[in-house]
Amino acid sequence: MIWDQWWYALLIGALFFALGWIAGRIDLRAVTRAASQLPRAYLTGLNHLLHGRRDQALEALLAAAELHPGPVELQLALAALMRDRGEYERAIAIHRALAARSELTAQQRDEVIAELALDYHRAGFLDRAEAAYRQMLGGPRDGWARAALVAILQTERDWNQCLALLEAAPEALPHAQLLQMHLHCELAQEAISREDWATVAHHWRAACEAGGGQALRTLLVEGEWRLATQDEAGVRSVWERIERIHPDGLALVLDKWLSALPVEQWPTVLPVVRRWFQRFPQIDAWARYVDVELQCGSADEAFRRLQEAMRVSPDLMVLDAYLRLVVWMVPEGWRVEVDRVRSLVHGYVERLARYHCQKCGFKAKQHHWRCPACGEWGTFPPRRTVAFEGSRAQ
Repeated sequence: MIWDQWWYALLIGALFFALGWIAGRIDLRAVTRAASQLPRAYLTGLNHLLHGRRDQALEALLAAAELHPGPVELQLALAALMRDRGEYERAIAIHRALAARSELTAQQRDEVIAELALDYHRAGFLDRAEAAYRQMLGGPRDGWARAALVAILQTERDWNQCLALLEAAPEALPHAQLLQMHLHCELAQEAISREDWATVAHHWRAACEAGGGQALRTLLVEGEWRLATQDEAGVRSVWERIERIHPDGLALVLDKWLSALPVEQWPTVLPVVRRWFQRFPQIDAWARYVDVELQCGSADEAFRRLQEAMRVSPDLMVLDAYLRLVVWMVPEGWRVEVDRVRSLVHGYVERLARYHCQKCGFKAKQHHWRCPACGEWGTFPPRRTVAFEGSRAQ
């Protein structure tokens, strides 16, 4: 009885083994047959890609495309390689030919249009890229196309179109509210220059709703607005809020304030400026402070404050302002020599002191709300650093 059970078990095991072997042979033959139908150049191209040899891969795929031009995937891979090599015209030609095919599925057509938009964008044909991206709005690639469109429109400074795209689908882009705040601030500043106060008020309120009324950018725009309308009480109220919430931003405030006032009115701001530098000696505006003291204050007072700043937070910008005062105060016989030293230090400040983008590391002489290199907003702190290492700068 036991022998019969073992016999049946062996028969069943052998049957399952035979079925598995047959299935494996069928699968192996199917794979071998499918591989034999692929052009050898196609497999060679894939091998080159896997080993990072992009130029050889492109040549192999070109040969494969000549022998077997049908597969959409092969054409897309070939065009992408050409685009990566900077051969935009050839990539565009392939993608346009693919887009003209009537047998493409909706998914394939969407992918072709997306690749064509990238071709135009990287080649610098921004109007064509914009048209291609707009074709994808409302489709499965809406968020990606919307973000690319917003990026293009920002380079063109078309803030209204950017806002229209953001407001239509704010969830499609990360940090959409922060971007809306900056765009409304840009439009408000443009309206200030035109003295269009109704438009200023509209965009300033919208910026406050998007980013909060206590953001440094919205406060600065409000301050510029009050300055332009000669609302002295309003100006001081805004500056006091910045002093309380964003003391580092006072460097940007001081320059705007002094530039907007005639020199005859500087004595009215001197007590406020002195208070700022007493409380926050790290403010990156010592040169402007010296301007005010020499114009309507006391060189001795400025000298005392700068000596304290050199002790508390020494840097090259403070030293530059300090030496400027020393030149002013030393006897005539020493003035030429001290001025030579000061000129040397000032030259280093002019060459090396830069605002620094915290996102990409770009360095610029001017403060930017939008980084010229990476396009991010609000990544420049309002304080310069001295960059001795080699870096990109504007």
